[in-house]
Amino acid sequence: MEIQDFLKENENIPHKSKYHRETYYEHCMLVLNNAIEMDANRPTLIAAALHDIAKPRTQGFNKIGDACFYGHENVTEEEVANFIPKEDKDFGQVVALIQCHMYPYQVNGPDLWGEKARVALAEAIEKYGALYENFEKNLNLLHECDERGTVRTKEQEVNMVEKINNAGKWLDEHNLLEPERGVLVNLSGRSYETWSPEQLEATKEFASKVVDVSYPNIPPTASAEELIKIVDRTMDDVMSYNPKTVLCGAEMVTTHTFVNKLQKHGIKVINAASERVSHEKLNDDGTVTKEFIFEFKQFRDYDTGKIELEKIPLERTNFINLSNHPSTKWPKDQLKTAKKYSENIIDIAYPNIPPTATQEQIKEIIKDTLEKVIDANPRVVMCMGENITCHNFVKELEKLNIQTVATVTKPVTEKVRNEDGTERTIKTFKFEGFRDYDCINKFIKQEYLKYLKNLSDGHKRAVEHEKQNIEKERSR
Repeated sequence: MEIQDFLKENENIPHKSKYHRETYYEHCMLVLNNAIEMDANRPTLIAAALHDIAKPRTQGFNKIGDACFYGHENVTEEEVANFIPKEDKDFGQVVALIQCHMYPYQVNGPDLWGEKARVALAEAIEKYGALYENFEKNLNLLHECDERGTVRTKEQEVNMVEKINNAGKWLDEHNLLEPERGVLVNLSGRSYETWSPEQLEATKEFASKVVDVSYPNIPPTASAEELIKIVDRTMDDVMSYNPKTVLCGAEMVTTHTFVNKLQKHGIKVINAASERVSHEKLNDDGTVTKEFIFEFKQFRDYDTGKIELEKIPLERTNFINLSNHPSTKWPKDQLKTAKKYSENIIDIAYPNIPPTATQEQIKEIIKDTLEKVIDANPRVVMCMGENITCHNFVKELEKLNIQTVATVTKPVTEKVRNEDGTERTIKTFKFEGFRDYDCINKFIKQEYLKYLKNLSDGHKRAVEHEKQNIEKERSR
């Protein structure tokens, strides 16, 4: 059943209320039209279309004969929860929005309504098992669409026909329950226009179209809060294409974060595997110059499957350098910073990842390397290497509550004088510090703990406010 079919069950049923001259169906379509015009995201669009579909089953009448619909949001929530597939990535947010959409109408003042909605959200989190990004923003948008979708005058009744038709046409063109993901988003520092014909041909396995989203500049001094803003802005850009697949690879920590977020949305995340090949170039003067180029070999999936580790660290004492840069060659400031984590620094060479390796071979490399790391009793692991294996190393180490970090550097250019008196420019990278792979999640958790404390304090204020109202009523 499509959303249109679900809505049309209420097509000719009037509200019988002084607040609504329109039918239930017309109201939902008007609210949806408002959400479309206000560029709402997918969960808010679905909630706008379905937020009142259970009203006919909750209709009652007050003393003066006006219809009322007490608890319709709860019944609607249950019906929508049975209508939308549980595996849908936006399932929880849709039903939570519907469950909370009446709170602005039920309390006095924006502060109290905010607190009451937060309590409802906490209940939704417990029920559906997720914390939803931008929930309050989406809920406020849904409320505004709902208010504007109510027909109270004859003039509004005349003007509503075109809006309802627009919403109907939009629904016919957009399958909200089964979003099309026919686009591959190239989230990297290299435009797909520079890809080889072989790489472009290989994209056809994943999507019918490729679009570029520039990988964001990550300042070496960026805080976790700044990284969150950068990641969220970039995710909005990526998700605006409703992608089937995303090619992702650049700065290590944000790449790890992007991959986690995209996989949670059910999106395949890949990277290109290339081989460094030397070619001889014949110059005009007859000399031969050797050039190195990277030849595309295949796309590889970040998801390597479940990795079963047979070991756990017996002690957590050492700083493990999992890279191809031996600690004996580190600059003094990097060595000094690493020793703040542990005096003992152990080098483990980053494994060679053949560009033609299969997913199973990659999985074995990851498992074997992780067991070496675990044997070295890690307290902290600095992980720097090929993107896909690095992401999986970090993911598995995080499951063992082992801290993982990446180096942060700043490019520095300087001029050097040659023996013949000429100058040349060389580029080096200055060590700026270590960045925790989990810094964004840690920051969010800290903020959420503050949020829960404020929620508790706000709930106490709301209860006290209600007590004062009761006392005022009694004293009259």
